[in-house]
Parts: sequence; C-alpha cells; structure tokens
Amino acid sequence: MQLCKVIRYSCAQIQPILISGSLRNLSTSSQLFKHNQRRYREAKETVNEKSKSRRDAARELMVKANRTKWEQEVAQLSILKGRVPTSDAYIISEFEPVKYSLSEAVELLREGAQPDMYDCMDNAVRVKLTLNMCTKKKTKFIQKFESHVVLPNLLNFMPKYRVLAICQDSDDPQVLLTAGALDAGGSKLIQRISQGQYHWAEYDTVVAHQSWESSVSKLRHILKERSPTVKNGRLGENVVELTVIHSNGTKLSSTSVDGIPEIGFLEIILGQVLYSILLYFSPQYYC
Repeated sequence: MQLCKVIRYSCAQIQPILISGSLRNLSTSSQLFKHNQRRYREAKETVNEKSKSRRDAARELMVKANRTKWEQEVAQLSILKGRVPTSDAYIISEFEPVKYSLSEAVELLREGAQPDMYDCMDNAVRVKLTLNMCTKKKTKFIQKFESHVVLPNLLNFMPKYRVLAICQDSDDPQVLLTAGALDAGGSKLIQRISQGQYHWAEYDTVVAHQSWESSVSKLRHILKERSPTVKNGRLGENVVELTVIHSNGTKLSSTSVDGIPEIGFLEIILGQVLYSILLYFSPQYYC
C-alpha cells in the first residue's frame, strides 16, 4: 500500500511538469492518437514526382560512378601490363597482377588449408568468372541468364535442391521421386500447390511437363520466380531429366553492374578443397 501511494504521489507531482508549456513541444513527437495507436500513412495512388526524380538522380549518379571506376581500372591494368617484379618483395599495385591457372590456384588453396595451417580442407572452392556480354552490335549486350548444370562430381556437402515435379497423369510419380524430387504428380500436385498445401519455404523450385504450361501459368501468383517456363529451362518434355538436373545440379545465375553492360559476373562452387586437383583440371568443366 505504501508503494502504491508513493507511485501515485510521484505521478501527481510529475504530471504538471509534463503538460507545462516549456515541455509541450518535446512530447508532441511521441504523442499517440485515439485508442493509443499510431496513424499509418495512407498509400497514394500517384507517385510523388519529387521523390521519383530523387531516386532517378541517385541511380544515375551510381551508374556514372560505376562506369568511371571500371574505366579507371581498365586503364590502370593496361598501364601495368608487362611489368614484372624483379624481387620477391614488391608493391602489388605497381605491377601486373599474377595470373594462375585453375590447377595452380587450387594447389595454393590446398597448401594453406592443410591441418598444420588453417585446417579448412572441407571449405568450398568458389570461382568467380567475369563474362564478356558484348555482341556483334556495339549497342546490344547479352542479358542476365539463369540455368542449372550437373558437375562431374556431386556437391554432397551443399544443401540439395527440393524440387516439385509436375508430370503427366499417366506417368509414374515414383520414378521422379527416385530421381530426387520432393514430390511428384500431375493434376493432384497442381491442386495441392493451388490450395497452399506447400509452404514457400518447403521447396526450392518446380519443374513441369510442357503439357501443363497453361495450368502452371495460373499458379504464378503462388510460385512467382519459381514458376517453370521454357526460358528458365524448367518446362520441357523430359520431366525426369529436369528433375535430375535441378535436384543434383548447381545453379548458374549471372549478375551485372549498373552502368557496365559490357561485362557480367558468375559465381559457381566447384567442390571442396580436399577434392583432387585432377578433378578440377578435367575438360568436362568447360563443356
């Protein structure tokens, strides 16, 4: 009871101070509306031209900065071309960068990953490729692409892609399940997807037979970028082959930089450091 009296007395003494004119401006920023709720901003049908122009200006500035930086790097590499250091101790930025072959690069990684050094032989070997996106026309460039490829060795240390395989009703779903599909079926599987029986986080991609193209297109609001099409290579005649490629394969997705349409980037994991060098040197990787 004494504690309640103290709290009431304190509130009674503090309240006149809070509503005084000198502190009224400080309390308006945190003041709530009726029923102790904040009023959310109403969405406008028209886009604010001022904010749109600011975004466009910021994007244009970023494009120019990327372009300028890339041109400076290309010019610097052309200046350093042919400059070879004459001693073991030198400043890297003043000489041409050393280029290693794939087998030499993996050998260097294996030396540093030994148990007596960093002890990380289980680490993945990630390769970043710079792609030439130019075509015969100077103003036309190759667009970003996405596909899957099956490497000679399976990446068992990586999470396996969970694939939903939509086959014809006459096909045996068990064949697709054996090939690596999470679930397989025809019209029944399409119905389960449309009813929301599969959560977005329960699968990674969807492959389908070409005969279901019209039915699958109606599920775009559910599948979104996972919707199978002929362009992304997930819609075709051989569903078993598509299932094997997308469940056991590696995803290839190119990226680009705003302002530099001449080049693109591609990152791919080839395996682990402990894999044999001969495996990386195999010409099958370049097929």
